[in-house]
Amino acid sequence: MTAPEKPLTAAQERFCAEFVANGGNQAAAARVAYPRGRVATNSQAASERGRQLLRRSHVVARIVELGSLPKEPPDTAELEKAAAIAFDDRAPDLVRLIALRTVSEGLRRWQTVYCGPATGARIVVNLRVDGGTAKPTQG
Repeated sequence: MTAPEKPLTAAQERFCAEFVANGGNQAAAARVAYPRGRVATNSQAASERGRQLLRRSHVVARIVELGSLPKEPPDTAELEKAAAIAFDDRAPDLVRLIALRTVSEGLRRWQTVYCGPATGARIVVNLRVDGGTAKPTQG
């Protein structure tokens, strides 16, 4: 016999809804859910509170219900294209920064799909840069 799921508190429900609405930014979601105290004013405290909440199975289950967690890994072709732009010295700096952010978000999606949001596991990805192109390799 399994234990019934714990009901979410109002703050946990706000965290889940904000986590889904902002695309998975745990610190921003924690600041909305807990608008008073250290979490609201200290980014490190907000990040830690977000991590704590994502370790709770009933919170993660609610986020999955709301549809935030991706079911499929990101397309590697998209990551390769963005990485090539990010490391191309001929591209304008702003374009390179946007491409680098795309790579970063894609790698976070990979981590979420393969490790789950509530684990401390990390995926290591090496980027090999050859003649202006960058390709992710398993690391």
